[in-house]
Amino acid sequence: MRRVLLAALALVAIGSASAQSTKASPKPEAAASTISTPGIDFPYPAYLQNIAREIDNQFSRPRTPLTMTADVRFMVRRDGTVDPNSVLLTKSSGNYAFDQRAIGAIDAAGKAKQFGPLPAGFRGDILPMVFRFAPAPTGS
Repeated sequence: MRRVLLAALALVAIGSASAQSTKASPKPEAAASTISTPGIDFPYPAYLQNIAREIDNQFSRPRTPLTMTADVRFMVRRDGTVDPNSVLLTKSSGNYAFDQRAIGAIDAAGKAKQFGPLPAGFRGDILPMVFRFAPAPTGS
């Protein structure tokens, strides 16, 4: 009887450990990044969301418990490409590597040509934007 009870306890313990090891680890918190069009009324939230998603896909978040933010200004042309001469760090995080990753994410997203052309209803030929990189702190 004692062996049966010990065997049953062992199976419960193995099953519990197995269930714990198959749980998906939680994803790191999403970035609290924002995108803005300073001085421009741009009523196309889906277009902005796409740009933010594409930039976020290119950004390599550092694993750090520190909170850092950096602002990068850039211009999107009518055809959806980014003017490479317009990419400018306007607010440094104070961490050179983080700032370079932010600039690189804008460059890479622009080169991937995933933004799509500016919406037909938008009359401008360029759209100035500021992307604030503000990933949630993670474990070191």
